[in-house]
Amino acid sequence: MNNSLNLNRLNLLIKKDIALSHSTIWIVTALLVGLLLLGNLFSPNNVYSSNEEPTLFLWALFIGGIWISAGAFKEAHNKLSSYAFFTLPASTIEKFFNKLLLTAVIYPLAILLFYSAFYWLIAVIGKIVNGTMPPLFNPLQLSIAQDIWTYMIFQSIFFLGAIYFKNKVLIKTALTLVIISIIFGIFTAMIGALFARSLFVGNIFYLPSFALLTSHAARSIGNIIHLSIWILLPFFCWTIAYIRLGETEV
Repeated sequence: MNNSLNLNRLNLLIKKDIALSHSTIWIVTALLVGLLLLGNLFSPNNVYSSNEEPTLFLWALFIGGIWISAGAFKEAHNKLSSYAFFTLPASTIEKFFNKLLLTAVIYPLAILLFYSAFYWLIAVIGKIVNGTMPPLFNPLQLSIAQDIWTYMIFQSIFFLGAIYFKNKVLIKTALTLVIISIIFGIFTAMIGALFARSLFVGNIFYLPSFALLTSHAARSIGNIIHLSIWILLPFFCWTIAYIRLGETEV
C-alpha cells in the first residue's frame, strides 16, 4: 500500500484498537474509581488539594501510560498476530500514528477528563450535602500541561523500546535508560571538570555539576542540553520508532 496518511483509515484503526481493548478499559476505569474513592475516604482533604497535588492523576498518567506505551507494538512481535498486523489495509505511517495518538494523546487526555469529572462530581456532592462547594479541579492549569509533556518524554522512550524489543520491553527499556543516564552523567562530569575554575576545595577533589559551575559558557551548554532533552527528545524517539517500524514491516 502507498505510504500515505488517510485520516479515515487512521480513524478506523484507532476505533479498532479501542474496541478490542474495551474490557481492559472497563477494568482500568473501575480500578481508578476504586483508588480515587479509597484515596478520598482515607484522606478527605484530597478534594481541597486536587489542584496543588493531583497525586492519583500523576500515578495513573505515568504508570498506566508507560505500561500501554511499552505494549504498543506487541502484536507486531507476536508470531500469531504479526501477519495480521502487517497485512492490515493501512500504510506504515497510519499504523504508527494510530499507536502514537492512542498512547501519547488520547490516553493522557482520557485520564485528565476522567480525573476532572470525578472531582467535579465530588464537588457537586459536597455542595448538596454540606452546602459548600470545594474548589473545582482545573485541568487547564500550567502545571498539568507540564506534567503531561513530561509524561510524553517518558512515553516516547518506552514507545521506541516497544518497537525495538520483542519482549520484556519495560525492563529492557528501563535498563537502557539507566545505562544512557550513567553515560550522560559521566559526560556531564567531564564537561564540568573542563569548564570549572578549580577541581579542589581545600584538599578535597571534586567534579562539579552544571548547577555549580561558575563558567557562563558551561551553564549555557547545560541549558542547551536541558532544553534539547525537554523539547527535542520525544520527536527524536518518535522519528526513530517510525523508521524502525518501517524496517520491521519490510
